[in-house]
Amino acid sequence: MKIKYIIIEVKSLKKIIILFMIVSLLIGALSFKFTEAKGNDISSTVTGNTYGQDNNLLSSFVKVTNSANVSSQDVNSFIFKAQNVIMEEKKEQSPQISTFSQSLVTNKEAYDYFYIDGENKNLYFYEDSPSTSPIAKIVNLDTKIANDFISKQTSNNIYMQNLAAVSTISGGIGARAFVSTGNLLEARIHTDGNVGVLESNKGTTYTYVGFTGNTEADAGLQYSPKSQNGVQAWKPYMKVGENYPWGNDTMLSGYDAVQYNNGFIPGEDVQVSFWKKYFHDNVSTARVKLQGMAKCANSTCSNATPTKLAVIMEKNGSGIAEITNYKILATIADIKDPQTHAVITKASGSLNTSVSNITVDGISRVPTQSAKSSNSSMSISSNSVSFNIR
Repeated sequence: MKIKYIIIEVKSLKKIIILFMIVSLLIGALSFKFTEAKGNDISSTVTGNTYGQDNNLLSSFVKVTNSANVSSQDVNSFIFKAQNVIMEEKKEQSPQISTFSQSLVTNKEAYDYFYIDGENKNLYFYEDSPSTSPIAKIVNLDTKIANDFISKQTSNNIYMQNLAAVSTISGGIGARAFVSTGNLLEARIHTDGNVGVLESNKGTTYTYVGFTGNTEADAGLQYSPKSQNGVQAWKPYMKVGENYPWGNDTMLSGYDAVQYNNGFIPGEDVQVSFWKKYFHDNVSTARVKLQGMAKCANSTCSNATPTKLAVIMEKNGSGIAEITNYKILATIADIKDPQTHAVITKASGSLNTSVSNITVDGISRVPTQSAKSSNSSMSISSNSVSFNIR
């Protein structure tokens, strides 16, 4: 008799399990249909989070501006790349990061990713902001540069080719220090916060790092003055190579087309990491990462809340195997005609800044003085250098 009851109980238990599975499947199906219906009400170009989506569908979840008219496949591939880069950066936010980074706004960081394609033709931009849906913009650099030349007849070029061979700064005023070689240069830039002085400078004001060798590269910050339709902020800057158009700050020209109003707050610290050769997706690039407190939470400043901003810029296929030195500079550059290189505005003014916590591949390095203009000075203490440009 007991055996019979046990058999009945087992059969009843099986029925309950089967019923539970059926109910679960029905609930799942209904949930899927609800989600699908809700998704159909959302704009076909915007969503809040696209991580993990099918690579071929990404552009339908991001607000895309494709003025370069690249293919949908290229747009989707870039969005997939950008989101992977940003995800990698978010994973790196661990207890091992510097006290400076930890002191910034936690979990409210905006990420901007810039990428120049292998043909040196288009600039791709992706932004992940805590306040708005993700956006992607693709601009044609050649067209943008040509329009800039025609409309402005000026360029924020700093002509400092072959600086290693001279003891003075050419193309403007400033000072330069050298640091021994490696793959990754890291430092903390304390930006000049004297906006009144920065606004009155003649020329283009920079604080940046880079490397010298057969290929020159600059990466860091350029001041964007309000007096020249700027935003009174330090904007990210990168230049790789000396040959036209890459010796003419085209990264910045394209950057202006997509970044608009945001930038790092004057007087704040900005952490810079510069790889001469960074590998990902089986491609070698020169990459710079800048982190600091920005004026706004997004590129258009529609949300003017000061927000931690991480900017990553890289150019496809630009990784450099060998360099002569890393360099650290503070300069005010002449503004020159992009066609004739004739000086339009002679550099003048002042800049006070410092670059500290200088390391190469994680090891502290003491910089050495390399060059300076006659009225400028720099002082070195341990792995830090201060600049007083006049």
